[in-house]
Amino acid sequence: MSKTILFSNLKGGVGKTTSTVSTAACLARLGFKCLIIDLDPQGNASQTLGLSESSFTISDILINGDGIKALPISENLVAIPCNFFFARFETEAKDRLRREEILKSALEPIKGRCDFILIDCPPSLGLATVNAYACADLIVIPMEAQRFAVEGLNKVLELIQAIKSELNPLLDFGGILFTRHRKNVILNKDILNEMREKYPNTFDAIIRENVALREAPHENKTILDYDPESNGSKDYMKFSNELLNRMGYEQEVV
Repeated sequence: MSKTILFSNLKGGVGKTTSTVSTAACLARLGFKCLIIDLDPQGNASQTLGLSESSFTISDILINGDGIKALPISENLVAIPCNFFFARFETEAKDRLRREEILKSALEPIKGRCDFILIDCPPSLGLATVNAYACADLIVIPMEAQRFAVEGLNKVLELIQAIKSELNPLLDFGGILFTRHRKNVILNKDILNEMREKYPNTFDAIIRENVALREAPHENKTILDYDPESNGSKDYMKFSNELLNRMGYEQEVV
């Protein structure tokens, strides 16, 4: 059975989409079959993957009830895109039974056909986000080492506990991934040390501020395809290996 990994933060601009796409690309490069699901109507993950003009989107599955069709990206990597029409999901699904588990039910037929399902959900607490939490096995919280970002963390942790209690008792808080890190900024260092002390499951891997990570989406490429020697590629590969180890994969693959 595949593992469903959710990258979530109720604040935007913290590297959520970048982390979803880059981690999926790294896991695929390591030989795992991966599916990316874009649940954000802004469609940033879809644009990064060159799927913004796709006629088939997550709306067809979750709103229209069509079967799952994933679009090929590269070896071992496929994706289901999203666009602004998915903003209708909240309204369209409000009267459906078990509306919080629509995504979970839709994914059941493919759970054995891929190793990992990685979900990029919107930075807001709506029905799409609740659906993502309800079907996830593991949640990673990308965030910057800044005070205002830390203050929003508690909202995510509260949501995780609520979903565990009501919808998904197997949901696991995988840890905090620090992104867009500037090692020479004293405040970044202080907050990072403080968070590691308070949250021991904070990942050792840190995603450094890297121009290649900003450029890759404009070329419709993952960071591994755009610049495999960049700090962004190296950092996400390190994180992916750490993530695998935490999930019980003993081998260290570089």
